[in-house]
Amino acid sequence: MGDSDQEETLEELPESATVEVDDGAYSPLHSHIGTDGTVTWENTGDTSHRIDAFQFHAGSTGWTFSTELEPGESATHTFEAEGLYDFTDQAHGQFAMCGRIRVGHVEEGSSLPCE
Repeated sequence: MGDSDQEETLEELPESATVEVDDGAYSPLHSHIGTDGTVTWENTGDTSHRIDAFQFHAGSTGWTFSTELEPGESATHTFEAEGLYDFTDQAHGQFAMCGRIRVGHVEEGSSLPCE
């Protein structure tokens, strides 16, 4: 048997994910994509929502992202490095609207305050 038969293969991760921004919650709360993958946030609600990068736990990755979405609008971000990327809607509070993007083969980490 060759070495390639003994090597563990990593799960292939999706290149993209969509997060629906509804009035009061993100769906899904957790998304998992591969490195250099993109996430699109779509405002499916009736009010405007602000999506802000946030760091809920020490194990989360610090990042910069902030956008305001009117009903029907969307925004996309490409994640170039592995990590746990948290986000929230500050207008609704981190305990009401929050989410996480897991990029690459990293552990999920601690739960979110909105769970």
